[in-house]
Amino acid sequence: LLHQITSFEDCKSFRKLISTHNKLYSEYIKINPRPISFKTIHNRLHERPCHYKSYDEFNQDVKKIFGQEMRLKTYKGDNEQVVKSRMQKAKRVQNYWKTLTAPYTQYGFDTIIDNQPKSSSDEREEGNQRNRNKNEDDDEDDDDMKQNDDINIGFLDHTSITNKNKTQNQS
Repeated sequence: LLHQITSFEDCKSFRKLISTHNKLYSEYIKINPRPISFKTIHNRLHERPCHYKSYDEFNQDVKKIFGQEMRLKTYKGDNEQVVKSRMQKAKRVQNYWKTLTAPYTQYGFDTIIDNQPKSSSDEREEGNQRNRNKNEDDDEDDDDMKQNDDINIGFLDHTSITNKNKTQNQS
């Protein structure tokens, strides 16, 4: 989702925080004292452990980007045209975000988190867990095989009895 939204051309203004060299910076910080960008969200998403505990937390941060841009409507100054353009882009990006996220459920967010690159310590622990599970599965497989042998023997006994009866009846 994050890749899709940040690939959208109108999103370019919101990928990073507004630069301190930008002529809007001083006014922007007054209106939005703790701004957020898609880069911030990306970094939070890929922290180990992930900053976000749920899809809703992730989605709230994305919505903050749109909200901080909409607060600019109170801006009065020399750069009103620039501000108006940012607000229009934010509205288009917000509409695109709504389109992208409409079909998503909690399962979508969990998949993102589960598919993050693993650190070497995570991989070691996963390997250890797989080995523990494999040993447990092997024990269960041995039990299952014994049960299957009993079932197969019973089946073979039943079919051989049935076949003997058919042979005797044909005689």
